[in-house]
Amino acid sequence: MGSRPPPLAQGYEGGWAAAPPLPPPPCPVAGMPKLSKEAKQRLQQLFKGGQFAIRWGFIPVVLYLGFKRGADPGMPEPTIWSLLWG
Repeated sequence: MGSRPPPLAQGYEGGWAAAPPLPPPPCPVAGMPKLSKEAKQRLQQLFKGGQFAIRWGFIPVVLYLGFKRGADPGMPEPTIWSLLWG
């Protein structure tokens, strides 16, 4: 029996050729101004506030839009009680 060639990638023994290495990513700070620590903290607070608004505001907005639109033809009108009772 002949010897097998080494695998192309760790744990892979198929017949595909190895992919060429990827070029390095472009420098992310090229042309961007440096942010001060205070500006970074403001941005972080802004993103946290947006995350909070999305997490806690999504379901109320969906409920509001559903009640605003009303029921489809042939269905009973939605009420808060029907929402809570099921």
